[in-house]
Amino acid sequence: MDQEQAEKLFRQVRDDIYTYLNLRTGHPIHFYLKDAGTFRSLVGKHSSTEQGYYQASERYQMRRGVKSLVSGTYTVYALSALSPPDFRNTVAHELAHDFGHELYPAVQKKEDVEGFAEYISAIMNTHWGNENLNQDKLQNREKDYANAYKKFLRIGWKNGLRDVLGYMKEQNRTDGAK
Repeated sequence: MDQEQAEKLFRQVRDDIYTYLNLRTGHPIHFYLKDAGTFRSLVGKHSSTEQGYYQASERYQMRRGVKSLVSGTYTVYALSALSPPDFRNTVAHELAHDFGHELYPAVQKKEDVEGFAEYISAIMNTHWGNENLNQDKLQNREKDYANAYKKFLRIGWKNGLRDVLGYMKEQNRTDGAK
């Protein structure tokens, strides 16, 4: 997949998530496709199984005791050698980080951040007919990811996304109050 094809599929994934889950952030997101070597140097010490990476860089100012966002740059990187289903799964996961960052900024526990992203991408995998990728999430060699995903499956067991969003909203309050 070249950069142009990947950008088109990236936009499609973002639009699908908005259409299907009504989740979207209003800011532009830059997207870059990276070969394995470049990607590994970009993510550094992160997981050896990472296929995507989300990065937010924001600048704030204080005015009359109120902190406000002045500017932000939001970027998603993905490996260039992914199949279309793996690409969609990866991009949905990274876009979920963008939603989490904007909607639940106080949630910082890796288990909640990654569990939320895995859960959102799993819903989309099911929507796209790629449920087999959700089984891979349960078997992830990175046990932190597998356990986080299992936690969010339990949270969403009865009412699905509604309960997951409620949980994240509650964690945003309690994590931010610490």
